[in-house]
Amino acid sequence: MNTPLLSVISPVYNKGKYLEQTIASFRPGQESDVELIFVDDGSTDHSPEILRSFEKYPNVRILTQENKGAPAARNAGFEVSTGRYIWFFDADDYVNEGSLRTVKAHLQNMKAQLLTADYTNVTHDGKFLNEVRYAGSRLAITRKDKLLYAYLAPPYPGNKIYVREVIDRHHIRFADVRLAQDLNFYLKYLAYVDRIEYVQESLTNYRVVDGSISHSYDERLLEIIRSLEEVDDFCAATLDEARKRYLKMAGYSHLIYQLSRLEQVADEQLRQRMREALTEKIRQTRKPIRCIRPYERFKLAKLDAYYRDTVTTLR
Repeated sequence: MNTPLLSVISPVYNKGKYLEQTIASFRPGQESDVELIFVDDGSTDHSPEILRSFEKYPNVRILTQENKGAPAARNAGFEVSTGRYIWFFDADDYVNEGSLRTVKAHLQNMKAQLLTADYTNVTHDGKFLNEVRYAGSRLAITRKDKLLYAYLAPPYPGNKIYVREVIDRHHIRFADVRLAQDLNFYLKYLAYVDRIEYVQESLTNYRVVDGSISHSYDERLLEIIRSLEEVDDFCAATLDEARKRYLKMAGYSHLIYQLSRLEQVADEQLRQRMREALTEKIRQTRKPIRCIRPYERFKLAKLDAYYRDTVTTLR
């Protein structure tokens, strides 16, 4: 088999309810230049049986491991992948008909370090909620400000395709954190991005499922602090002054978001401890940000307003 154009890597843990639709949406056996890698992370439902039913296709590879978490599963999948481009994809989401054709057309001659697109939020049973558009490519702003927009964009992995050579050269991997796993990888990767290519259509469907880590409301919310600190350590010797500002602004945004979720934490004492920890980290992150260009100041002002509104709501 020739080197694939694209490797799709998906961690699987108890996704039997949605897994068959996810795999089928990638047309297994029909896309010889697309490698599909599914890593069973110790599932206890019928996910392993579904995965085995797709092993008959030559472009499908199934890995199994004891439960180590999604970051370890994604890293394991990457280590055995061979594609020139890498698409990390959640096992309960799915692509639209024709999405692979569109993606491959862009990848054939892509000069950018990142391909991104719009995506659609859907309910657990696939009903439309809203479309998330990557407006950064359509804004009348400078190239550097478009990079800032990328730092502030949602870190959802299903609408982003990475260049394998960049990941390998800079040893970028998913960190062992319980929250903001995709954000952690994305921010580390952006340190090496100078150009982004954009597909102006919705290619993937993000399934909003209650009970996932991203929709949990407990002490795990504080993992955002550890995740961002790991990014800071990784990028410390790499970033120019502009990217340092962008990284701080991204951290500021995501810390405020986690603060806004504290209303959902039932235990009052735990909620207060978490609020104090997040508020202190927000203060430390916001203080050194000194914006230069007008668009930077505009986005920072919006983040400051977001923080004020969040604090008011929590009172």
